[in-house]
Amino acid sequence: YNLFINRLDTFKIIKIQALNGSTKNLDTANYLKGSDYFVYNDSMIFLHPEKPAQFPGGKLEMNDFILKNKKITYPDVKQVVHVGFIVRSDGIIYCIGILSGGFLSPFAEDGIACVKKMPKWKPAYNGNTPINSLASVYIKYE
Repeated sequence: YNLFINRLDTFKIIKIQALNGSTKNLDTANYLKGSDYFVYNDSMIFLHPEKPAQFPGGKLEMNDFILKNKKITYPDVKQVVHVGFIVRSDGIIYCIGILSGGFLSPFAEDGIACVKKMPKWKPAYNGNTPINSLASVYIKYE
């Protein structure tokens, strides 16, 4: 499954697209407008955890990882791809999708491939409890 999120203010419209192309909008039974979570595959996914999920080593390490793992370089083209995903409570990344920046472009494919290579993240926490949460990264191509 790919996760597509329309981020207007905070995550407001959630749509799941299966690999066969069929889509499912998560309705109020699964996602309440203004809520702090939605339910996906019987798991609560938090939108605004007390402590967000984090790439191991922090932002600088993540930027280094992205620079080493993105494959596309076009010297005359500038593109930013915003990749969203779920970080499970055990740190595993899944349900990767494009939030903005060339949905059907090679940049989007490369951005998703780069995120798929990432190691386990430090999960998000509410209090002392690790939780599933949404996370995203911007990948710049210049």
